[in-house]
Amino acid sequence: MRIITFIIFFFFSYYSAYAEPLALSDLFTSPDNDNFQLSPQGTYVSFLQREKGRQSILILSSDDLTVAATMLLEQNQYLIDYKWLNEKSVFLLVRIRGKAFQLIGLKDDSSGKFNFKRVRAEGELVDVLEEQPDTVMYQRANPKRKDIFDLYKIDINDLLLNNFESAQVLAKGDDNLRRFFYDNEFKRIIALETFDADDSINFVYKSLTEAKWHKAITLKREDYYFLPIGFAGKSQLAVITNKDTDKKVLRLFDIASQTLGNVVYQHPLYDLEAAKYTSDGKLEWVTYIQHGLVKYHYFDNDSIKESTRIKNAFADREIYVIDRTIDDRLEVLYANGSDEPGRYYLYTPADNRAVLLDVSFKKLEDKKLIRSKPLTVASEDGTRIEAFLTLPQDINRSVLLVMPHGGPINIRDNDSFNPEVQYLASRGFAVLRVNFRGSAGYGKSFMEQGVGQFGQLIERDITAVVNEVNRQYSFKYQCAVGNSYGGYSATMLAMTHPEQYQCVIAGFGIYDLMLLFNTSNFRSGDSYTKHIEQTVGAYSESLINVSPVYLSEKLHAPILLFGGKKDNIADFEHTNRFHYVLQRKQHPVETIFYDNTGHGHRDWWGDRHEAAAKVDYITRILVLPELPAAGWSDNAKRALAEDQIVLADGYSYEKRLTHDHEKALHYYKKAAAFGEERALFNIGAYYHRGEAVSIDPQKAEHFYVKSAEQGYVDAHLRLGKLYLEGVFLPQNFAKAKYHLAEVLRLTEDNAEASLYLGRWYCTAPGTERDFSRCLAYLQDNTAAKRKDDTGLESTFKSVIAATLIEGSSFSDDELQKLKEFVWKTYQLNSHISSFDQLSSGVFEKTAEGYLQVEDTTDVHAESLSNKYFGVSFKVDIDGINHSTHQLALISRWTERDANNNVVYIQYGLLYGSPREKWSSMQPLKQTGSTWSVELFDLNRKLLHKEQFSDTAILKSNIASVTTDSL
Repeated sequence: MRIITFIIFFFFSYYSAYAEPLALSDLFTSPDNDNFQLSPQGTYVSFLQREKGRQSILILSSDDLTVAATMLLEQNQYLIDYKWLNEKSVFLLVRIRGKAFQLIGLKDDSSGKFNFKRVRAEGELVDVLEEQPDTVMYQRANPKRKDIFDLYKIDINDLLLNNFESAQVLAKGDDNLRRFFYDNEFKRIIALETFDADDSINFVYKSLTEAKWHKAITLKREDYYFLPIGFAGKSQLAVITNKDTDKKVLRLFDIASQTLGNVVYQHPLYDLEAAKYTSDGKLEWVTYIQHGLVKYHYFDNDSIKESTRIKNAFADREIYVIDRTIDDRLEVLYANGSDEPGRYYLYTPADNRAVLLDVSFKKLEDKKLIRSKPLTVASEDGTRIEAFLTLPQDINRSVLLVMPHGGPINIRDNDSFNPEVQYLASRGFAVLRVNFRGSAGYGKSFMEQGVGQFGQLIERDITAVVNEVNRQYSFKYQCAVGNSYGGYSATMLAMTHPEQYQCVIAGFGIYDLMLLFNTSNFRSGDSYTKHIEQTVGAYSESLINVSPVYLSEKLHAPILLFGGKKDNIADFEHTNRFHYVLQRKQHPVETIFYDNTGHGHRDWWGDRHEAAAKVDYITRILVLPELPAAGWSDNAKRALAEDQIVLADGYSYEKRLTHDHEKALHYYKKAAAFGEERALFNIGAYYHRGEAVSIDPQKAEHFYVKSAEQGYVDAHLRLGKLYLEGVFLPQNFAKAKYHLAEVLRLTEDNAEASLYLGRWYCTAPGTERDFSRCLAYLQDNTAAKRKDDTGLESTFKSVIAATLIEGSSFSDDELQKLKEFVWKTYQLNSHISSFDQLSSGVFEKTAEGYLQVEDTTDVHAESLSNKYFGVSFKVDIDGINHSTHQLALISRWTERDANNNVVYIQYGLLYGSPREKWSSMQPLKQTGSTWSVELFDLNRKLLHKEQFSDTAILKSNIASVTTDSL
C-alpha cells in the first residue's frame, strides 16, 4: 500500500500530463477499496478490498498503517456490510449463494489473525454499546413470530453460542412495534411503531433502563417534506422540513407539546440535506448541495477553523467525515469530485495532519480526469438554473452532448464523480447536464414548477442553458442523450429544436404519456393515478401534444433507442410503439433492446455496452473520424480496443442481445486494429467455424498465431490442439508442443494444456514419444481437479479416448498400464460383451434422457431446436447385469465434407452401468456433411459403426462381439 503524508494545507494530485481514452472496465466497475472504518478506540482502521474476484477486509494499525490482519472471504462469499464491535471483534453480514449469513471475526492474540464464527441467532445487530465493549444490542426474531423482534443486550460470546438465557431484554416487539435503533449520542433506544389503519408511524424512545416508551413524534403522509434526523437535546427533535417554507430548513420539534418551532437554519438557495446536534444540544453542522457537491456548514469556532483548513486543502471536492473514534481522536475523511473518483484519509484533528489511506479506483489513480465547470444561467423567466459542463481535453471532436437527467421530479444531477461523463469526455465529447425545474435541492417551488411540464418548461430550461453554452463555446455538432425521463427529454429537445440537434440517443424512455395512466389493470387505480399525476400532471387528451409517439413527423434527427424488455417502470411498450411509428415513417432509427433487463442494467457489463454503443452510434451517424489506432499509450490502446470488444461480444454471445455474427466480426476487426489479442483470436475462430465468413484454415491459423504472439493463452491452447489433431490444420508435432508448453509457461498450471501434452507424449513420432511423461501428465489431472469442472472432465475423457485409439506404437505393457489407469480412474470392473436395444436416428433431449423422434439416419429435420442425432443403446456383460458393474467404451465422431475430407473428429469416453441407457449424440444441424460414429472397447477393437448423411442411410454394424479380458 502506498502511503502519502501531508500537512492538510496542501493537496497533491496524481495525473498523467495528457488526457487519453479511459477504459470502460476501469470506469464502470465496483471500487477497489471502500467501506473504511475505525475500531471504536482507534487501534485499527479497516476497509473492504476487492482484488482478483475476491473480497477481503484489510485491517491496518492506525499508528503506522502497517497491515495487522486480513480477513479473506471465500470465493462465493460477498460482504454486505461489517461493523467493529470492539478492538478485537468485527461483525460481518455476508451473502453466500444468495443467502445472508452473520459472522463475527474474533482476534487471536497469539497469531494476530481474526477467526470467523457464525452467528446462529435469527435477527439483526442493532448497535454496539460504547461503555460496554463486550456487549451488543441485538434484535432477535421471536421464536413464535418470526416477523416480530425482541431487543436484547447480550454478551458477544453468548451471541455466538446463541445463548440468550442470561441476556437482558431491553424491549419486546409486537404487531405494531417492529424495528429498533439506538442513539449512541443520547443513549436512547428508538423504535418505529406503525399503524395500518391511518397509515401513520410513531417514533418512540426510552432509555436503556426505562420500561415505558415515550412518543417522540407521529408521522403521516403529508404534502410537505418532514424528516426527523435525531435528538437535539433531551426534549427536542431536529427536523428537516419544508412545512410552511419553500426550502427544506432545520427546525426543532418540541416533544412535550408536539409542536414545531421556528427555523433554526435556512440556506437562501438550497434545501438542507442533513444536520447534527451534540449531546449537550448544540448544533454542530448542516449540509446542503451547492453546485452539485455536498457542503458542510459548521457553527462552533473550532469546527469552523478545521472545516476551513480542509476546504482549502480539498478545493472543488466533496470532503466529509465518514467515521471517527469514540473520543474524536481520529477521523476517516472521504474526498470526491467530478475529476476525483474517491480518496480516503486518516485525519488527526489535534495535529491537523492527514495521511492518504488509499484510493477508491486504483486503475484511475494516474489517469487525467476532467473537472466539470459549474454554470448558473437565467431561464427565460429569470429563474436561476444550475448546470455542469464537462469539456474534453486533448481529444476534441467538437460535439456537445446535452444529457437531461431522469425523474424528472425530485431528482438531480450532482458534480461528484460520474463514470459515464468521464468516459464520454475521454472520447472527445463535451457533456452538458442541467438541473432544470423539477430537480431536487432548490426548494419546493422550483421542484413543483416542473410537475406536468413534460416537453414544456423543463425543456425550455435546458434550452436556455444550451443556448448560453453555445454563446460561450463553439461546437460543430450537437446531440441529445438521456435515459428514462432523460430519453423522453432528449427526443423532445430534438423535436422542438430540430435545427440544433443532429442525433438523438434515448434509453428506457417514455414516449406515450397517456399510456402511463393505463399500462395495465394494476397500473390504473386511484393511488397509481395520483402517483403519476405528481410527476406528469393530470390526465388529459392534451398529453398527445407532448408525446413523441404522436409527434414523430417533428423528429428530423436520426435516433438510437435503447430498451429493456422487462422494464416495468418505463414499460417497454413505450419504446416498442415509438420504434414502430418511426419505422412506418421510414425515419432513420436504430435499436438495442436487452433481454432480461428492466429499467437499466443489473451489472457492469450492461453499462459498459450501452456507453460503448452510444459512442459508436454518434461516431457513425455524424461521420466523425475514427480515433486512430496509432499514437497512444498501451493503456489507451487497450481502452479503445475494449470499446469494440464489448460491442462485438454483445453481438457474438451475450444472451441479452440478438446475435449478429457479421456485426460481431466487424467490431472484432476494429479491436484487432489495436492489436487486441482476444479480438485476433475470435476473428480466427470465425474463419475456423465458418460463421459470417467461409471456413478458411489459413486465415484462421494466421489470426490464431497473431493472437498467440500477443501472449493470449487461449490462442496457444487452440493452436496446440489443432496442430496435434491434424484435422483442421496439418499435423505438426513440433508446433503443437511449443504452443502447449507456452500455455503452461504463461499460466503455470493449466489442466487442459497438460492433458494435451500427455496425449502429445503418447502419440508423438519416433524418439520424442515418451510414455512415462504421457502417463504422468494424465495422472496429474486428478479427480479432485475435475470434480467441479465439467469442461475439464469432458476434455479428460476426450484425451484419454484419443490417446488410446491414436497411440499406435504402444507396447503391450504400455497399453496395459494405460487401461489400468482408466479402470482405476472410473472404478471399472467389467467388460462389454454385446449391445442391446440399439437405435439410431434423430432424438430429442428430455429430462429423462434422449427420446427418439425419427428412426432414420437422414438428418434432415424441420426443427433443429433441442434435436440431436446419434445412437442410443444398452450394453451387456457375460452373466447377470448389476448396477454395481461399471464398464467403459470409446466413441469417435468423424465429420466429412462433400469432397470426403475429414473436417472434424471428436473423441469421448462413455462409462456407466449395464442397467443404464447409453448414448452418443451430436446436435442436429444441416451442414451437407457426412458423419460417422464409431464405438470401441478399451482394447481399441471396433464394436459398432454408424453413418449419418443428408442424402442416404449408411449403416455398418458389428454386433455381439466378445472383448478380451483385461
